[in-house]
Amino acid sequence: MDKNKVLAENILNACGGVKNIGVANHCATRLRLTLNDKSKADQEKIKKIPGVMGLVTRGDEYQIVIGVEVGNVYNQFVKLGNYEKGGKVKEDGKKNIFGRIVDFISGTFVPVLPILVAAGLVSAVLNICVTFFGLSTETGTYTVLNVINSAGFYFLPIFIGYSAARKIGINPMMGAYLGAIMVHNAIDGAAGLDFLGIPITQASYHGRHRQRH
Repeated sequence: MDKNKVLAENILNACGGVKNIGVANHCATRLRLTLNDKSKADQEKIKKIPGVMGLVTRGDEYQIVIGVEVGNVYNQFVKLGNYEKGGKVKEDGKKNIFGRIVDFISGTFVPVLPILVAAGLVSAVLNICVTFFGLSTETGTYTVLNVINSAGFYFLPIFIGYSAARKIGINPMMGAYLGAIMVHNAIDGAAGLDFLGIPITQASYHGRHRQRH
């Protein structure tokens, strides 16, 4: 069974069941649940659920810390309770569409952030080693660290494709495949390219210019 679905089920049960959830929402790392009756929830049980990193309570709202997987857990949670996304409160069409756009963007990019952070940290370490410790750019150490740094950004379309596909509930490998197509050297940055007679805008997806012959 999907680990996110299991986590959502455990949280729902520990919070008193389907009818005890007034509003279900989430932010970047927390599943936010407004409960109808706090006495039906078991705080200690929630904290001990595998995958739960912590619990913050504010009045009737339970903020369950999950991390970067929160968007996927939330999607499973609303399916289990047949809740409306964003909670049971109805919103007008414009707000609902805007909320869905924000939910898609955050759910796609938040899982990718650790890669960008790791790549950025390696870049900082590399600059320190070169500037203060005299690391030569000709060494294997420099080459490996530089690749670790640049890979995070070079293959970013693949990471985003995988994450976006998972967010909308399709095979994430197909999303990664689309990202891989975008960074292929025959397409990336190619000028004058068309498909079935339709011109394709020239774009470089990894920020590095290639000389083409």
